[in-house]
Formats: sequence, structure tokens, C-alpha cells
Amino acid sequence: MTDIGQIQLSEKQRHWLFKLWNSQYPAAIAFAKISDLDLYLNSLIAASHYIPLDDENKPLAWICTFTREQELWFAMIIDPDYQGKGLGKKLLSKLKMDFPALNAWVVDHSDYVLKSGEPYHSPLGFYLKLGFKIASELPAK
Repeated sequence: MTDIGQIQLSEKQRHWLFKLWNSQYPAAIAFAKISDLDLYLNSLIAASHYIPLDDENKPLAWICTFTREQELWFAMIIDPDYQGKGLGKKLLSKLKMDFPALNAWVVDHSDYVLKSGEPYHSPLGFYLKLGFKIASELPAK
């Protein structure tokens, strides 16, 4: 895997992300067309995109950091061919080293379905295992 570094999304990468987003996130938050994805991405404040590649330059995942309510947030999607192989843990460990305070919005249940009709599996347990806390469990500022 190549080192992850901030990139500008190319046309090809945007189309890859559109397909990945719509296959891995619940159908309820899928984008009907790529211009809808573009609207979402363009609405993010101070967005930085990262797409780690394999040795043959195939994208493995998409990570985006952005600012929301003066805090750093992130979104991440791992290509299904690389899920369950430690890639997400490795990427988040690197991200947490660079940015110690990270926030993410996560579907906390598995009641949704993917566009394919398969059940959506919440990644909440994965994030908790990596030391993230549920916002309601955090101490007041």
C-alpha cells in the first residue's frame, strides 16, 4: 500500500467514489447521480481527501477529513475487497496520529439495507474497538 497523502479527486476517482459510496453506505444515503455526490463534497468545509492505493495503483479506500462546528470530522469507506484485513485499523491509526481529535457520524444500528438489498452492517463496534467514544459518553467541554 502506498502512503496516504492528501489529493485532489480526479474525474476517475470521483466516479469510483460514487460507485463505492452507493455500494457500501445504506441506500437511504445513496446518491442518485454523481452531481449529487459533488454537491455533498463541495459542501464540506476544508475537506481533505485521501485515497490509499495498492501496488498496482488500485484504490483501496476513501477517507475525507473536514471541519464541522469548529471540530475535525472524517468519513471513510473501505473497498469491500479489503474489508476485514486490517486496512481500516491501519488507516485510522495513521489519521489519529496526524489528528488526535477526530469525530465521525456513524449509523449505530443495522436496520438499513444497501442498494443491493443486502443488510447494512453498522461499523460502530469497529470504531469503539479502536478507542472512539460515543458523543453522549464524552465528558462535557
